[in-house]
Amino acid sequence: MTEHRQQLTTYGELLADGDFEIVAITAGIGNGWNFTPDAIKNSARLWEGAHCFIDHSWFNHSLRDLAGVCSTPQWDDALQGIRLTLKANGPSGELLKQIGRELLADCTARVGFSADISFTASKDDVVEIVKVHSLDLVYDPARGISPRPQFSTGQPPSKGQHHAQPQQ
Repeated sequence: MTEHRQQLTTYGELLADGDFEIVAITAGIGNGWNFTPDAIKNSARLWEGAHCFIDHSWFNHSLRDLAGVCSTPQWDDALQGIRLTLKANGPSGELLKQIGRELLADCTARVGFSADISFTASKDDVVEIVKVHSLDLVYDPARGISPRPQFSTGQPPSKGQHHAQPQQ
């Protein structure tokens, strides 16, 4: 069994209080990895308190890019994924709100929420999500944006971790 790091595109909606309801990750095949419902469901607790930044960073995020925090993660049986609330705060919180509203109003935008996670795998099957690094707002996720989750990658792996290239 080996450990891997991946970035995965997500989708969401704006709540009445200005927070976002995000589907952070769903079961299925992404970049050649089989994310099983059990692996996703068992990761729910890891999403609590995960930070949101503007743009991904593989090593160190800047405080100025802090845009929000995730809370109340729950398994959604119908979607086979983790649904959570993303509250905008921090120096880039207003940017998150502005772009998030625009993104949710116009699905053609090349911007999306993207989960940065580490997991263990056996062959192509994800056994366990071991860390949620962040749930970030990024420009041009590698696999694009749609109303349903797509899987996205685009950065080199961290030291000692493997990284999957997107399938075409």
